[in-house]
Amino acid sequence: RLKTAAATIQQLQKYSNQLRGDDKAKIAKKAIQDTADKIEAHMLSRFQTELLQSHLKKAKVLAQTLCNFQAPKVTGEFVSQVMKKIPEARSSLKSLSIIDPQVYKDKCRTFFGRITDECKKAFHVIVRVFPAPSSVMVQILNRVFEERIKPFIHEAVSRNSEIGDNLRILEEAHLQTSSTSDRLYALKQAAMKTFMESEIGQHRGIDPAANSLLDYHGLSLARGSIVGIAADDTSSSSNSRPFNLRGAADGKEDFKFRENVKAIFDSFRGNYLDKEVSLLREECSSIIGEAIELDEKQREELDDKSIFGRRKKGTKGSRALKHWVLTALDALAVAGAPPSSPMFNGRMEKGKIAGQVTERVLGRLSSALARADRLGNQVPQCCDQLAKEAWNLLLSEYVAKVLDLAEQVLPDDDPKEDPDTFFFLRVVGAVNRIVRQINAHYRLNILPRLEADPNIKSRGASANRKALSTIEKRILRGLGICLGAVIKYAERLLGKHQKQSDFKPRDENDCFEPTEACNIVSGFIAVQGEMAVQSLEGRNLDVFLMEIGRRYYDLLIAHLRKFQVSPLGALVVRLDVRRYQDVMQEFHIEQVSRKFSCLWEMSSLLLLPVLELGNVVQQRLGNVPKEELHDFLKSRSDYAKQRINILSLLNI
Repeated sequence: RLKTAAATIQQLQKYSNQLRGDDKAKIAKKAIQDTADKIEAHMLSRFQTELLQSHLKKAKVLAQTLCNFQAPKVTGEFVSQVMKKIPEARSSLKSLSIIDPQVYKDKCRTFFGRITDECKKAFHVIVRVFPAPSSVMVQILNRVFEERIKPFIHEAVSRNSEIGDNLRILEEAHLQTSSTSDRLYALKQAAMKTFMESEIGQHRGIDPAANSLLDYHGLSLARGSIVGIAADDTSSSSNSRPFNLRGAADGKEDFKFRENVKAIFDSFRGNYLDKEVSLLREECSSIIGEAIELDEKQREELDDKSIFGRRKKGTKGSRALKHWVLTALDALAVAGAPPSSPMFNGRMEKGKIAGQVTERVLGRLSSALARADRLGNQVPQCCDQLAKEAWNLLLSEYVAKVLDLAEQVLPDDDPKEDPDTFFFLRVVGAVNRIVRQINAHYRLNILPRLEADPNIKSRGASANRKALSTIEKRILRGLGICLGAVIKYAERLLGKHQKQSDFKPRDENDCFEPTEACNIVSGFIAVQGEMAVQSLEGRNLDVFLMEIGRRYYDLLIAHLRKFQVSPLGALVVRLDVRRYQDVMQEFHIEQVSRKFSCLWEMSSLLLLPVLELGNVVQQRLGNVPKEELHDFLKSRSDYAKQRINILSLLNI
C-alpha cells in the first residue's frame, strides 16, 4: 500500500509542477507536498528499520521508490548515518595539545583504518540497495575527504610548531591519505563490479548482448573507467534497453581521488620548501658537528694553540690532530697506534661518527627528497635546492673544515725527518670516497627528478662542478706539498749517505752491490709509492706517482752530476740506477718507466770507451737533449782529458 501510495503521490507531484501559480494551485501543491513528505518519512523509517535488520532486499524495494520522490532524502539520510560512524578530527586527537609524530602515526592508522572499514560496509550495502550506487558512494567520499580527513590533518599540523615534527606529521598524513585513497578506490571499483554483475545477471535471459556487456565494462577497471560507463549508460533511458545500468555512475561524474588528495595538501605547499631546507640544514649540521667540533677538554688534548693558532706545535699535538682528522673522515683503517688523545672519549668509541657522516647526511637528504615528491609544489626546484644544501654542508662545512685542520700538519717544505705523507694521502683517499658517494647519490636520486626541467638540471651540474673544483684545488695543493717534502727528504738522504768514495771503488770487490745511499733512498721512495697505492686511486694515483717519478728522475740526474765516477765506479752507478729503475717499475706508470729506462742507458755512457759513445747516443738516446747528456758525461773521471772528443761526438 505504501508503494502504491508513493507512486500515486509522485505522479501527482509531476502534475502539480504544471499548475498555474494561483491560490488554488498553491493550496493543491502544498497538500500534495505535505502528503508526499508524510509518505516519504514513513517509508524512510521503514527503510532504516530494514537496514538495521540487514533485510537488504526489502530495503532495496523501498529505496527504488524513495529515490523517485522530488529531492529525495533517502540518500542524504543514509550518507549522514554513515558519517556518524566515522570519528571526527577533534575526538580522534583529543587530550593531545602537542602531537608527537610517532603518536600521530598510530592515530593515523586507527583513524584511516576506521574510514576504510566503514566505507567498505557502506559500499557493500549501497550496491545491493540503491539504484544509483555510484552517486551515493561519491557523496560519502566527498564528505569523508572534506569533513573528516582534511580537518584531521589540519588539526594535527596546527598543534605542532616544531619544523621537524611538523614535516613528519605532514609526510605521514600524505602517506596514509594516499594509501587510504587507493584502498577506497579499489573498494569502490569492486563494489561497482558487483553491482554490474547483479544487474546484468537479472537480464541475461532477455538481452543476448548482455552476455558480453560485463566483459566490455568490467575488465576496464583502471582509474576513470567507471566514468566512461556512466556516460554510456546514463545517455540511454530504460526504454531504449531491456535493462538499465544507470547506477554504474548516475551522477555523470566520478570521484577524483588523486585530485582530492592533492587539494587537501595544497595549502601546505606554499612554505614547504623553506621548512624542508631549514630542517635538512639543522639535522645535517648536527651530524657534521658531532664529527668535527671539539669541546674544551679535547682542545687542550689536541694542543689548542697548534690547531687554532699557529701551524703546529709539538709532536703530541700534531699526532693527536692527525688522529682526530682521520677519525672524522673514517680514514683510520691503517696501522699506527693512536696516541692517548680525544679519539678515545665515549663519543668516538660508540661509533656515532666514523664511517657514518656522509651516509647519514645523504640519508637525511633522501628522506627530504621523498617528502618533496609528496609535498613539494615544483619537484625539480625542490630537489635541486635540497641537493645544493646537502652538497654545501658536506663539502664546505665538513670536508673543507677537516682539510683546514689537515693542512696544519702537512710535512715541512724541507723536512729533517721522514715526512708523514701517509696522513694526507689517507685524507685524500677519504675525501675521494666522500665525493664518490655524493656523486653516486646525485646520479641515482637527484638527476631523475630534474629531468622535467633541463634548465635546473644544467645549473645544478654547473654548481656541482664548481663546488668540487674548490676541494680539488686544495687537495692538489696539499699533494704538492707532500711531493715536495718527499723529494726534499730523498735529496737529504742522498746527501747524507752518499760518499764521494762510493763511485771510486778501490777494486772490483766493491762493485757488486748498490750503495748504501741508493738502498736507503730506494726504500723510502718505494714506501711512498706503496702508501699512495693504498690511499689513492684512479687518476689521482696515476698523477701522484707520475709526479714522484718525474721529480725523482730530475733529483737523481742532478745528484749523479755531483760526483766523479771512475771506470769501476761506473759499474756501481749502473747497479744504483738498476735499483732505482726496479722501484719505479713497481709504479706501473709508462712515462716514468721510460724515463728510468733512459737513465739506465745514460749510465752506460759513464762506462763505455769514448769512441763508442756516439753509437749509444744515436741509437738509444736520440730523444735526450745533447746539453743534458753533456752535463751527465762531466761525471766521468776522464772528462777533462776527453772533453774535446766528447763534444765532437755529441756535435756540440
